[in-house]
Amino acid sequence: MPGSFVFDFEVIKVTDAIKGIGNSVPVTVSCALGYEVLKVLVDMHEKQQQRSDHLNGKGSKDDPITLD
Repeated sequence: MPGSFVFDFEVIKVTDAIKGIGNSVPVTVSCALGYEVLKVLVDMHEKQQQRSDHLNGKGSKDDPITLD
């Protein structure tokens, strides 16, 4: 597929688009891309969890320990 190709999801299914991409990209590139997407999703989840913990008054595992 040329770099300028645009998927029209009103006409085709997302799964068909994924198959089209999968059939045109080498496995190693697909794995590398999937890994990078996974890292972004994990990072987003961790940041969301930290914000949630902060709002709920829970400390982070990275917070320093203070002795009074």
